[in-house]
Amino acid sequence: MSRLLVPVQLDVLVVRDERERWAATAMTQPVAGAGGPRRQRLAPEPFTELADGRPPGAHLHWAVPDALTRAGRDAVEPVFPVLPDRWLVVRLSGPATAPTRTVRTWLLPPGSGPGLPGPGLPDIELPDLTPPLTALGPGDPAWTAAYDNVLGRFALYDDLLDVGRAAQSIAYLVCGWYGRAGADPLTGVDEARFWTLLEEFGWSLDRRSSGADPVPTSCLFHGSAVAIGWPLPRWPGGGDLGAEAEARPAPAEVVVAVGDTTAAAVATLALTAEDGTAGGRRDRDEASGVAGGPLVHRLTESALLGTPDRLDLPDWPARLDAALHRARFGHRPGRPVTEVVWQPSPPSAPVVGGPGPDGPGFPGPVPIPAPHGRLVEVRRPGPRTWHAKDPVVVLQGAGRGFRHGGDGRFTPTGHLVCRTTVTVLGVGIPPKLGLGAEALPDDPLAGLPVPAPDCANLLVELAATDPGSAPDLASAPPGRPSPLAAARARLWLLRDPDALPSGGLTGVTVVGALPSPLALTPPGRPWAPFRLDWSLGYLPSPAGVHDWRLDDLDFVPAGAAPAAKPTHLLTGSTVLTAHAATMAEQDTPLDLLSGSLADLAARLRGDPLDPVVRERGSPVADPPAPAAPEDFVAVRAGALRLLRLRVVDGWGRFVDLVPGPAPVVPSPGVQSPGPPDLLAFPPRFTAPARVSMRFTDGAGGTAEAVDGTTPIAGYLLASPLDGSVELFDADGGGLGRLRPDPVAGTVWEAEPGTAAQVGGGPDRDVPNTVLAAVADRVLAADRGLRALPAHLRTLPALEALRRVLDVTRMTVDEVGAAGTEHLGLLLGHPVAVVRARLAVEVEDPRRPPALAVTALPVRLGVLGHLQDGLLGAFVADEHGRLLVVDPAVADLAGDGATLPAYVNPSATFTVQPGSPVMLTLLMVPGSRVHVTTGLLPRKAVALERSWTAPALARISPTVRRGPVLRDPAVTRLPVPGRVRGSWSWHRRADPWTWISDEVVPATAEALPPTGPLEASDGWLRLNRGPDPDYPALPLDVTCVRTTLIDGVRTVVAVGVNNADGSHVRVPVAQAAGLLEVRRLGLRARRPSGPPVPVRVIRRADGSRSLRAVQDGVDALLALPECRDG
Repeated sequence: MSRLLVPVQLDVLVVRDERERWAATAMTQPVAGAGGPRRQRLAPEPFTELADGRPPGAHLHWAVPDALTRAGRDAVEPVFPVLPDRWLVVRLSGPATAPTRTVRTWLLPPGSGPGLPGPGLPDIELPDLTPPLTALGPGDPAWTAAYDNVLGRFALYDDLLDVGRAAQSIAYLVCGWYGRAGADPLTGVDEARFWTLLEEFGWSLDRRSSGADPVPTSCLFHGSAVAIGWPLPRWPGGGDLGAEAEARPAPAEVVVAVGDTTAAAVATLALTAEDGTAGGRRDRDEASGVAGGPLVHRLTESALLGTPDRLDLPDWPARLDAALHRARFGHRPGRPVTEVVWQPSPPSAPVVGGPGPDGPGFPGPVPIPAPHGRLVEVRRPGPRTWHAKDPVVVLQGAGRGFRHGGDGRFTPTGHLVCRTTVTVLGVGIPPKLGLGAEALPDDPLAGLPVPAPDCANLLVELAATDPGSAPDLASAPPGRPSPLAAARARLWLLRDPDALPSGGLTGVTVVGALPSPLALTPPGRPWAPFRLDWSLGYLPSPAGVHDWRLDDLDFVPAGAAPAAKPTHLLTGSTVLTAHAATMAEQDTPLDLLSGSLADLAARLRGDPLDPVVRERGSPVADPPAPAAPEDFVAVRAGALRLLRLRVVDGWGRFVDLVPGPAPVVPSPGVQSPGPPDLLAFPPRFTAPARVSMRFTDGAGGTAEAVDGTTPIAGYLLASPLDGSVELFDADGGGLGRLRPDPVAGTVWEAEPGTAAQVGGGPDRDVPNTVLAAVADRVLAADRGLRALPAHLRTLPALEALRRVLDVTRMTVDEVGAAGTEHLGLLLGHPVAVVRARLAVEVEDPRRPPALAVTALPVRLGVLGHLQDGLLGAFVADEHGRLLVVDPAVADLAGDGATLPAYVNPSATFTVQPGSPVMLTLLMVPGSRVHVTTGLLPRKAVALERSWTAPALARISPTVRRGPVLRDPAVTRLPVPGRVRGSWSWHRRADPWTWISDEVVPATAEALPPTGPLEASDGWLRLNRGPDPDYPALPLDVTCVRTTLIDGVRTVVAVGVNNADGSHVRVPVAQAAGLLEVRRLGLRARRPSGPPVPVRVIRRADGSRSLRAVQDGVDALLALPECRDG
């Protein structure tokens, strides 16, 4: 049977000083309660230490391959590979003068093999982990990183008492395999799957060296540690080869960067290093605290995140800032919803059949007719919720280890080199090759239930590569290593390519092929940091969020300083990873470690953090959360003070950074204007939340604008000719205009050609109450203006409205957003009056009462976004106060004049969580509007083109002109040509009578009048031609779903047969929407007679129903009920 030999890294920490302090790292074994699920703390408390320290001796700890710590994914949850559950540990020891080395072996777990040579292992109670052991252990991804967690599985304590106190060299070998049947990943794989699996695992195997060997059917994992001195870090004949370099850094060598994201902290470190400031201690008067200023930091952070927006777009700064702000939040999908959508059919596929264009012998493609499309049910995630990410600590110079995640660091491709046979028999200097077998007793592994002959061959390889097993130690010069020991030590250079001479490994001869350098560990004081213990103080702002000002995207301090003393002491632990180093993507591995200050929101809320322990497969729900504490925080705002930071490694060794000499560098997002030891903690919800922005019925209702309901209340069209603002309904029909008047200020003029009423106004002439209210408030504001003394008068509200629209429109890419259906480039730009509902929804199960009355600032629109087409807004149906997008708009619109109270220049308003606010938005058709809260990522909502395109194609501006000379018989006027439609001239014969004349376009021909001319005042209007009519796709309704509403049987869904024969059930609201946009035509299929067309009936409350009435009978109600399934 062929085996794949997979290297692992074995580290040995020799403890000689019993006074050293050690952090606690062992997890508590989870125990399910008899009464059902319970919460149990498994991880040790931060900053706790071992009471008795660690005993003297060798503490072995080996890392499982990276490939076995990466989860795959099945249909439900991540699945981790099974770890090898049998391990052989071999120790070589003995004085330099001994002819052979002394061999001692252990089998793990204890009791897995009989008849162990030498003293047995001490009793270790290992928990029963069923199902098979994975990298998660009992449920922690960092479980295998802690020595105490895996003692007896992937770690061993050797007290070395049987070795004695005589100076000597020690070496160790570990071999691991699968004892559980079927657990080995190579079990039953064929050759194709074998090579695929190797690529998935990131392993490589030289096909040439494997030759004609059969495909391996099992794995054997191996690692070694050599030249370890005992009881001192030196041994006879080894010179200084046994010296143990300390990998643990000094606190002053570590730089601590704190950022609101990992990328922000890494960018701060990078730019601080460029600036040349030691530890990043800089003058806080500088804008960003890093070299290059805020813009360079933002660009660097964006590049690290891998999401830089296109820098060639004019609005790239706004896009960049929004992306960086969004990176400070995490999200979860909402509850899924099911809806019916129209799925167009793909183009007809060509098939072979019939003679082709090249003759009968060359068949050509024949298109197959395909159905136009069909209705399908789709399941989509609901609106997602957002939560603030915790601040991140990035450590530079903390001694990043490569035990985890660094298996492929010794090859350019990042693969771990494996073998199928052991070929190293000796390492030395000719003619003395120092064969490994010569240093071992005969058959040292006899009688052990271990994979043969590979484990025995690996032991020979250990003796051949171990400098302490060299046969010439006794003849070494004083204070210097023997030649063979020195030659073998040169193999250690392979672990550091920078230290390897340009000519490669010289001065040493190897009999055979060496394993990966990962499998050969020289002596040293290993340091494997994996955990960060931290302690913080939370100092809230006295007035909470009101002590902060909403800036362009986020909050900036604007009020009182935070509290002097912390109200909450927050302590926790987080796993350190190399994410910051991999993010930087350097050719040379960077010494960067990062971890978040995890679960700050939960700690401020008093939520339980301990995991829930239950019997496997138990369906019982989690235990209820305790009541909210008195110091519960629903919206955080203030500052953090970093009290303690400690880096802990897998054995429990640690480095205290804060308090201490390690410099702390904050990123711009967490820099506080207060004392230098404070970190800004801007306002955020402590529970998941979302901004809900929904377009609603333009008629003034609260129903969401879906399924054919339009949010458009009408249109405003400011004339560049006479200063008027014309009103159109949602379908594009003219209603009238607001016109400046030198006497009355602003007057209302009904649509030319329609009967006017004495005292009429928008409230009478405009059917839509929302659009009427917009016009009414302009008139009311200007009526009040006339009553003021001349020195107190401001700009008229109508003029202010036009200026605000014009100034804001300059920042919008109108043509790209709205299309070209309208004549805006000729006679003005239509502005859609849109209804919407805005709400801030917080999914807080505790429902804190204070949250419901907290007023939170909100801003609508962004001048920096080209696609943001919001020109102004009215909040909470206060149509007498026009909210501008930005205060700068009010300044430019005033242009030295005083704006009326009609214009609200603050650009912000407040909402309370859970209390929706109705909005009337003035938008460029086809554009989008952004909502900025600071507490959550900026949200964008776009108008659908189908809502505005039909109306824009119909809108026909009316221009007041006169007097003009016209022939009473023929109204001939110069008008633009090549416009679809005709022109009309509307004039009054007397104060009560309208006359509409068809306009004959004037030409370049000189046509003298045939009679006297008359002077005429009137209104010129374009009557747009109708759009082409496209037939809808007919589909048959074969069944209905009905219910009783107020005692009346009412259709709530219809069953439709698609053209391909599939069946789908469509709710009435969605079916009505598809009918109204003429996407399809529904027909009620009757047992006899032709089908009856289904029509949409609109009720007085704006809701819709379906009817298929023929001879006074609704054919829909005669259809059978749809069956479930």
